[in-house]
Amino acid sequence: MKSRSTKIYITLTIVWTIIIFSFSLQPADTSSQVSSGFGRWLIEVFAPNFIDEFESMSEEQLAYIHFLLRKCAHFTEYFILGALVLLSQRHAGIRRKIFTGLVICMLVASVDETIQLFVSGRSGQISDVLLDTAGAAVGSLVVRRISRG
Repeated sequence: MKSRSTKIYITLTIVWTIIIFSFSLQPADTSSQVSSGFGRWLIEVFAPNFIDEFESMSEEQLAYIHFLLRKCAHFTEYFILGALVLLSQRHAGIRRKIFTGLVICMLVASVDETIQLFVSGRSGQISDVLLDTAGAAVGSLVVRRISRG
């Protein structure tokens, strides 16, 4: 390894991957409670005037918002992973960073969705692997753009 920063980025990437997998190991009920609680917190912090409207929504509307929140969480998790993988590769001097990084992130997403096949109430979705990979691609491209400045 080239430097201390390389070790730090690789460690952060591994830790973040473990965090992603830990979310996938949560049973469906627990995962749903976590995402609902986080969604409520987001609304309370960023749109407190929306709380009353949120409380009066139908179950169908709430389910749709919950669905969108979960998909945004997938994208965000892998946006961060894509950024960390690219930074790890850059500091390690690896070439073809974007392609290699996306392959790594797609493999992580595939393992992540496979884990969910064995967790109560969860299911692995190919569409989530694609969404996760898209999040990783955007995260990688944002880091690349910012660093070229």
